[in-house]
Amino acid sequence: MDPVGAVSASTVLHIALSGAREWQMVHDTIPVKPHTSTITGNQPIFPPNLTLVNSDASWFQESSAAGFGWVLEESQRGILIEGSTHSDFVSSPFVAEALALREAMVAVQHSPNVRMRSDNLKFIKTINSKSFPMELYGVLKDIKYLSLSFDFIFFSHVQRSCNVLAEKRSPLCHPTLY
Repeated sequence: MDPVGAVSASTVLHIALSGAREWQMVHDTIPVKPHTSTITGNQPIFPPNLTLVNSDASWFQESSAAGFGWVLEESQRGILIEGSTHSDFVSSPFVAEALALREAMVAVQHSPNVRMRSDNLKFIKTINSKSFPMELYGVLKDIKYLSLSFDFIFFSHVQRSCNVLAEKRSPLCHPTLY
């Protein structure tokens, strides 16, 4: 005997799937600027007024806390800007790297041309493949959307030894556990 106003499990499932499909259709129709944004794995010709952005994350399995650090270097003006933040309830080091890069993109939105670098090769390969694994789906959609605000953007790997400044900016700086 169902209580008055109760909804069956199949109805709930149908509503959830319909909502998920609708959400997917809306988010897959984000307009792309023609020929102005570059998200690629191939080495492009970099514009002269390029801002170089290194990001890094630290993650702690015991507490699921993560720290994010980034360093922005504007080649034309020689300006170096450092930033950091942290978050609780981060599910993995992979997600932490994605969140760090997203935070760095927000910090560099004033620059039209950027080269985003991370020392996590797996993450860079994922972002350049344009495949969105479920674990990173929301963050990668944010990164894709933020990419539209740049005239030029390129995601690349940087050796860990060349990413020390970004790593030290992370407020929870410890070797990343992966």
